Order: sequence, then structure tokens, then C-alpha cells
Amino acid sequence: QNVYVQADLAMIGVVANTKTKDEFCEAYLGAIRDIIGPEGTVIMPTYTTQVARFDIEFVWEETPTVLGVLPEYLRTHPDSLRSLHPLFSVTALGASQELICKNNSTTNFGWGSPFHRMLEAGARMVTLGLPSGYLGGMAHQLEAMCGLPYVYNKLLKWAPIVSGKKVDKVFTATVRHLD
Repeated sequence: QNVYVQADLAMIGVVANTKTKDEFCEAYLGAIRDIIGPEGTVIMPTYTTQVARFDIEFVWEETPTVLGVLPEYLRTHPDSLRSLHPLFSVTALGASQELICKNNSTTNFGWGSPFHRMLEAGARMVTLGLPSGYLGGMAHQLEAMCGLPYVYNKLLKWAPIVSGKKVDKVFTATVRHLD
């Protein structure tokens, strides 16, 4: 099973017998991986909206996510793979990680994006510590695929830096009109 996990672990609280942040995160990641099995893949959003907010570079290997300790833990896991988008990457660990995170389109949502590939792979959503019915990135994927009138594709001025070199591609983001 492939699962897209969005979490706010602060809403859940402590885990017995964990003393460090890594032990805390591994308790959750390990439990998810035990359930999905060796053929499963766990995917989490590893967005870096600080790149646009503060007009800074996105270094694929280094720029941390703003979405909390669990996605950051997954991003830094030695066997995980992060998709290549300067604002809206996801990170995956498991059998389908390359299918979901490698050779994507240059948009955050829509055809060829990690979210499109997750849907094609039958990924399920799991939320931890979030309100019931929280859809997050999957809802935005559906908005992009349907071409809803309140979203548009914005050209981004940021391109990822990978292994010290700027990727020579134009990236876009499906975003909502401010009004």
C-alpha cells in the first residue's frame, strides 16, 4: 500500500519510551511502515514555501521543510527520495518512491506531478493530528486536474539547485487567485 501522510504530531502528544526527536519520529514512521509492509511506500509533503516568502534558494539536498518534525525526519532519512520542486516537493520512502518522486513534471500539481502519480498508484491518505476530512495536497491536485476557475499556473523564478548546479528548467505552481 502507498500512503500519503500529513501530520501535526503536536496535536497527538508524546509517545511512551521515546527520549529524542528522532525516536519520537521513528515510532510513527516505523509503525506506518510496519502496516504498509515492504512493498508499500510512505509519502509526505516536504514543502519549502520559505523559498518564496524570503526569496531564498532551494537546495534540493539541504533545504528543510516547514511542515514539521515528521516530514523533515522522512526527508533526511538516508533511503528516502525527494521530488524536485522548489516550493512543493514530497518525499517518499519505499518500493514506489522512484515512481512518485523521480522525473516529475515541473509543476506542483497536475499531470506528471508526484500527486498525479500518487493517484495513479492508488495511494491512500492518512492524517495524524489533523481535522477529520483534511485533504491538503490531494484537494489541490484535483483542483489543478479539473482546471477550476479560481486557480492558475504561476511561473516561478526559483529553480532547484542539485549537487551545486541550478536545474535548467522553468517550474510552475498551481495557486489560487488572491481575490
